[in-house]
Amino acid sequence: MRPNLKEKIILTAILLFMKNGYENTTMRQIAKELDLAVGNVNYYFPKKEEIVKEYHNNVVESFLEKVIEKSFHKNPWITFFACESSFMAYIATNSYVKELYASFTKVPALRDFYVQRHIELFKSIFYEQLPANDENIQKAVLAGSTLEFEMISRYDFTNESLEELLIKVFKVQLLFLNLDVDEYKNEIEKGIKEGKSYLETLNVPINETVFLRSSKFNKE
Repeated sequence: MRPNLKEKIILTAILLFMKNGYENTTMRQIAKELDLAVGNVNYYFPKKEEIVKEYHNNVVESFLEKVIEKSFHKNPWITFFACESSFMAYIATNSYVKELYASFTKVPALRDFYVQRHIELFKSIFYEQLPANDENIQKAVLAGSTLEFEMISRYDFTNESLEELLIKVFKVQLLFLNLDVDEYKNEIEKGIKEGKSYLETLNVPINETVFLRSSKFNKE
């Protein structure tokens, strides 16, 4: 299926962010790459922040859809850990995407959006089985997201494995939810294992292969 104009704008913008950096890419450059007037791009995305938000939503939904599709259990903790594990592995093991997210998380509005989106993700997975009140959920996701931002920026410079880093994130979230970490060791282990198995089968909106195959963005 050929991408529609909105999808083309997202793809082109993300590739330009990867090539030039988020801060150095303008809406005018995105429009020029597509041979469109800036107004045509603004019709779909008034600001480049909105492009990033749409891209992130698409990525998260891709992971969540696959995790729910493949999850035969009804344990929301395993589903949550699997989804987050897949998502973070996607970023950490893809050099282009890792640099992309590292630049996004330096922008306050995008950091806030990231946290809010993951609060919504948490609540959607647990639905009527929320393990804590809103305040504690917000604190837990914020703490976990802060560690994820740090992990993204320092992943290449640590001796810890991705699994070890993910366990740290999940333990911190459980503590902020006032839950006993030891009681959830099994769910964390299963969630991380499932998350790894899903990563290769996911149809994410963009990946390193897409970037490398785009000759337009590989000119010296």
